[in-house]
Amino acid sequence: MLTLFGHARALAGRVRRLAGRSARLRESVILVPVCNADSSVLGQGLARRGLPAHITLIYPFLPPGLLKPAMIQTLASFFAGTPRFAFDLLSVAGFPNVVYMVPVPGEPFIEVIVGLTRLFPETPPYGGAFSLIVPHVTVAESADPLVLDRAVLHASKALPIHAVATEAWLMTGNNGSWRRVADFPFGRLSNSVMAGAIAESSST
Repeated sequence: MLTLFGHARALAGRVRRLAGRSARLRESVILVPVCNADSSVLGQGLARRGLPAHITLIYPFLPPGLLKPAMIQTLASFFAGTPRFAFDLLSVAGFPNVVYMVPVPGEPFIEVIVGLTRLFPETPPYGGAFSLIVPHVTVAESADPLVLDRAVLHASKALPIHAVATEAWLMTGNNGSWRRVADFPFGRLSNSVMAGAIAESSST
């Protein structure tokens, strides 16, 4: 059983290897955009040719040539049955050579990932290399400690960030450039989001 630190080190290495493949392979990813965090993430040079600030759900997903209409409809139906939920980015943490913001609560993201894995068992997160799922918003990736220290400072100043998960994106990558090919709106509001909306409207 990997310790959390051991898992983090292995995950970081796996992420870097998978990211390196993007210059050679056509691939796809399912993610939840976190546009509220774009200034913190993209300001660190991680626009990555079209990727928004995001929390990854499944990567790598299917090769673009296998993204057929029936599969797109399956994804649309799955996310239509997924309640929207609120979350906050409250702290900064790290894997080796990676700085990221921590979404709280993380459990709703894990539940969505597990549900997707049941639908598409051939595409587990990170190729099935890990049993522990760590939802995160990557801020910086570098072997330079100074770069990582600057990223921690920059991201920390932006916190807290409140957000609501309202949709997932399917994106395809080709030679390191990414484009959105489908949006999947989440379904009904979760109770926590509804309660927050009611409280906000009552205070105005």
